[in-house]
Amino acid sequence: MELELKGKVAIVTGSGQGIGKVIVMELARAGANVVLADIREDTTEQVRKEIEGMGRQVMAVHMDVAKWEDAEKTVKKTVEKFGRVDILVNNAGISPKGKGGVPLKMLDIDDGLWDTVMDVNLKGVFNCSKAVMPFMTSQRSGKIVNMGSIAGLTGGAGGPASAAYCVSKAGVICLTKVLARELAQHNINVNAIAPGRVMTEMHTQTSKEANEVLMKATPMGKFGKPIDIARLVLFLVAETGDYMTGETVVIDGGRVMH
Repeated sequence: MELELKGKVAIVTGSGQGIGKVIVMELARAGANVVLADIREDTTEQVRKEIEGMGRQVMAVHMDVAKWEDAEKTVKKTVEKFGRVDILVNNAGISPKGKGGVPLKMLDIDDGLWDTVMDVNLKGVFNCSKAVMPFMTSQRSGKIVNMGSIAGLTGGAGGPASAAYCVSKAGVICLTKVLARELAQHNINVNAIAPGRVMTEMHTQTSKEANEVLMKATPMGKFGKPIDIARLVLFLVAETGDYMTGETVVIDGGRVMH
């Protein structure tokens, strides 16, 4: 079996920067044609040019994952352009911090912030997965990968994640299992990834003290890189992931050892 995606079509949300950008580049390198689905059009434009330079077909779509209409539109545009959709990576997410990058306590979270985090991190996965389901079921094939977090397994123990973020990611992990059970009969695999601390813009927005605590709690003594996550996504969406579904794969340098 090879990590080969020639002829496959992949939608990656939040693909204009950070982990999402590296994921979409890795899928393109493996041969996939890709759809950049992001709320920020300025960043996706540069990614689009890079992928075109690799000789892959690429389409950028402005998309707010929290809006069903945007998810539905993105998938329809994908099928209109490419004729199919084989891979969905639900990567888009937010993790609000307090002043100075410190964790938000429960009393610091108002209902508006709670709803915003849930809408992007959890409802976004629901919207996008629901949008691709009719097409993947008619094809009788597909791979969905959802971005969870170890915060969704631990409740944020020792980390800078807020209650809203932790609960949203726990929801993603549960939704992954629900989707996997429902879609297995249609030959569609649904898995989640639960990263620990990864060196991205989100990492730089966290306080120095919080990052030091996380580093001490990581047995490997280092934080992950976006390419580590991207290679795991590639493993799950290629033939190597054909017999995996409903799993949450932890990749955190040994913090949880799930």
